[in-house]
Amino acid sequence: MTDLTKIYRDRCDAVGGNLVAGKFLHKLARWQHYTKITRDGFKWVAHTHAQWAEQTELTVDQIRRTLTRLGKEGLIVREQHIFRNKTVLFVRLSTSCLEALAPTQVAQFGAAQDAHDGATHIKPFKKPEKEPKTANGFAVAIPEEIFGEESEKKEGSDKVTAINDLDPGKVSTLEAVWQQQLNANGLPSTTITMKIRGQFKYLIKTQPEGTAPAFVEFAIKNWDDLIEKARKSHGVWKWPDVPDVDFLVKYANVVADLMKKTAEKAVQSIAQTPAEKNAA
Repeated sequence: MTDLTKIYRDRCDAVGGNLVAGKFLHKLARWQHYTKITRDGFKWVAHTHAQWAEQTELTVDQIRRTLTRLGKEGLIVREQHIFRNKTVLFVRLSTSCLEALAPTQVAQFGAAQDAHDGATHIKPFKKPEKEPKTANGFAVAIPEEIFGEESEKKEGSDKVTAINDLDPGKVSTLEAVWQQQLNANGLPSTTITMKIRGQFKYLIKTQPEGTAPAFVEFAIKNWDDLIEKARKSHGVWKWPDVPDVDFLVKYANVVADLMKKTAEKAVQSIAQTPAEKNAA
């Protein structure tokens, strides 16, 4: 087993590519060493974005951006699970990241972990391989385009569907939009339950005909704005760090208002003359 307490900050900075990412990786390594949360034979750290910000002395925005970038680069593995009755982001260092941080230690147990991660040991460090979707169905399924390189695919697992070709009045279309937008924004996929399917059906019925897919896409892309608006207009004091269908349905009117204002701004921008735009 790798002694994660002996992974030093300067190495984390080098692997992470900057001081912010290095600080996060260093803290994650120590938390992963001491955590008692295990799943599929791996130790995981379960923190909200706010908790990570407090632990690392970074801002929540820095944490979000760092998680997204490190996930895309294959340095961390992220999954969503129910933990203490709520959906929580689970994070751990990937095999490739461990190889880069502590190559001599990882070499002693890398084969066993590779069976789960599908990772390749690389010396010296270079951009790690993408980790495939795990058998439990919770792990992130990141589209190939994000990496800008070819990778071996399971049949249809990471293929991006042309949403415009799907029926906007079907629940399956909202499922596809939800998962693709999560992946496009570097976020973990959601396990679609019967409850969530029922909530998608509700959105289809309550939104103007044919607009539910665009509604869901807008909500995920503008999740931070949704939270801020809900906080100011509804006094929300507790919210999910990642897009959540329960929260979306509860504050659907906030999303609709944001969409309306965004459309109005776009119309105003088109209507402006070049001179008016320059003045603005």
